[in-house]
Amino acid sequence: MIEKSSKLPDQIAPRLKATTISTILNKAVRAKRLLEMASDNYNIVYAFSDLDPYLFTAKKIGVVNFERWLELVRTNQLVSHLDGKRLYKAFKDEAKRKRIEKLNKIYNT
Repeated sequence: MIEKSSKLPDQIAPRLKATTISTILNKAVRAKRLLEMASDNYNIVYAFSDLDPYLFTAKKIGVVNFERWLELVRTNQLVSHLDGKRLYKAFKDEAKRKRIEKLNKIYNT
């Protein structure tokens, strides 16, 4: 994922682009959610033979379909696309609420 665009001297580290950092963080959030659902049991990774980091990108599986996939893993039932949208909205609303709480703690303390 992190590539050098040209040969740099050994003393200089390659620069990361903002899009690369964003992709890494988005993958991490999705992987974290899967592990949280499995109570941090890493065996869930081995349960899916084709589970690799690319699965956690928005290019491979969109946000709504990722929510549907998580629900399928959690309940063994596939939900509709509309329910996937609702699940994604609920996740985003909760993430936003938590971010606001953290920022309020930082700046109001």
